[in-house]
Amino acid sequence: MLREIPRTSISQTSLAHDFNNVLGQSYWLESLCAEVYEKEYKAALQRQPAARVKLTEDQWQRLLKLHLDLLEEYRELYSFARDPRAPSLPQETVEESSLLRRMWGCGVAPFLHLLTMGRPASDEFFLSFVNHTYALIAWLHASAPPILDEIWVEKLGYLAQGRMVLAQKHGDAKDVEIWSNVAKSWYTMTVDKYPQTGRSYFDLGRAALPQTIQQLAYYLESQVCLDPFYGAQNHISDIFKNGMIGPRSRSHIYITEAAFVEIHANLFQQRQPVDQVQGLINEFCVNLLAEYVNRTGEAFYQKGVALALVNIAAVFEYGALSDNQLSKSLFRLHFLQVWGRKTNPMYIDHKQTVTPLASLDQEVAQDLRATQVASVMITLGSRISFATLCEVLQRPRSKNVLPIIHVMFCFIWGVASIEELLNWVEQDIPWSDICSFLNVLTESTKVTAEMCVETFPRLGQPLPEDFAMRGHLFALWYFPVDWFEGAPTNLEERLLEVPSVAAIRQQRVLWLGLSIASRQRWIVCDKTSKGFQFKLLEKTDFNTI
Repeated sequence: MLREIPRTSISQTSLAHDFNNVLGQSYWLESLCAEVYEKEYKAALQRQPAARVKLTEDQWQRLLKLHLDLLEEYRELYSFARDPRAPSLPQETVEESSLLRRMWGCGVAPFLHLLTMGRPASDEFFLSFVNHTYALIAWLHASAPPILDEIWVEKLGYLAQGRMVLAQKHGDAKDVEIWSNVAKSWYTMTVDKYPQTGRSYFDLGRAALPQTIQQLAYYLESQVCLDPFYGAQNHISDIFKNGMIGPRSRSHIYITEAAFVEIHANLFQQRQPVDQVQGLINEFCVNLLAEYVNRTGEAFYQKGVALALVNIAAVFEYGALSDNQLSKSLFRLHFLQVWGRKTNPMYIDHKQTVTPLASLDQEVAQDLRATQVASVMITLGSRISFATLCEVLQRPRSKNVLPIIHVMFCFIWGVASIEELLNWVEQDIPWSDICSFLNVLTESTKVTAEMCVETFPRLGQPLPEDFAMRGHLFALWYFPVDWFEGAPTNLEERLLEVPSVAAIRQQRVLWLGLSIASRQRWIVCDKTSKGFQFKLLEKTDFNTI
């Protein structure tokens, strides 16, 4: 950790003189760094297709020293900015936010780009520069006013991600895991501030290597959240083009995850006929998924949630973002309609026509009129989503499958009030298996008063999958506004599965089941002398109810 320069008694004249010296030195070093970057970058581009910066070890060493000297000047300028006598100095040069942005834009980002283009010869210098820069920015983040946190949290995540990628290149699995967790910790802070912003989930996805399914889930969440991030499109395409990332073993876990990615690659790129994709879905759900759940064990807590979120993203047509970043996703547009009402749609009469707010009326209604053609992607996305749910429902006494079931029940709960969307998926939902699962769950879970009301049951703290769901459109009105306030910020604490977490999850799943059954459209719940009993609604006519 870098120590702050001690303040001593000094006159205003001396302070201004020292400040001007440091400022002039920083400008001079900035010009040298900019000159080097422009020269080497252009030279690399002229050597296409390699586009590599080719320098000797001595040249890299001199460049490293040059940029470290520049960072030291920035640190001194920052110390001037925090000096109580700073108001007597030119404010445009000591204003903290502009100073910090200038440090990243001139002193860090360009050199990181050159170092990346110089790999593998530059790896040693890349490591040294990232370590030094990370320590400096961590100190700045700790000492900067809270209003500047947003600037540095993302940069710290980016630097940690760079260390993670370097460790991966060298095959150091332990370092990859360490720095991946560090990067995700920083990016998670951004998600906590902006849970409906796609860029936040995109950053988390970049730090999720080598967990391809988890990375895909984050990237797709950046497409289907309230404020999508179009920049993730190429990264999603790369995953679908390259398939699974990691060692090419023939383990059952690898084969299953590779098959899952292949299904969604076909859906995303629409590169195979419907019957062939349906065959891949059947192969995955019938022949691979059951053994996959068994082999992954408790790891299926997180893996199952990622599978569910990727499947649901397919129903949302992966965001269906166009080049102008407008979405043509049928599910997205209908959820935006309901979100515009600022009401809880679970208790809107399903026969009632939902009318959006005036601010959304023109945009959404126009897009909905243009989305009348049946989408094969929605149909197949629904089938893999609920075929996966059907398989995990066969394990009613396994706690490992409860997180994915919780996510899927929440999705059903959200869709259940939007008639136009429900018509697309209700025939695929395994209602009979849901009843059987819930009946077994009632044997071990006491139905409390909190679970028999319409409002969200405030039982304990947020569950691990709550954090994964909160950015999705289908869960926007699921959680109370203040549900995540005071939640642990540490990732390990959030993902910790203690006995109380399992009990709360069972109660939440049962509450969702009771809430869905209360609509008396597909399933109902009767209270008997032995407790609650879920069953299919007899003679259900989906066209007339």
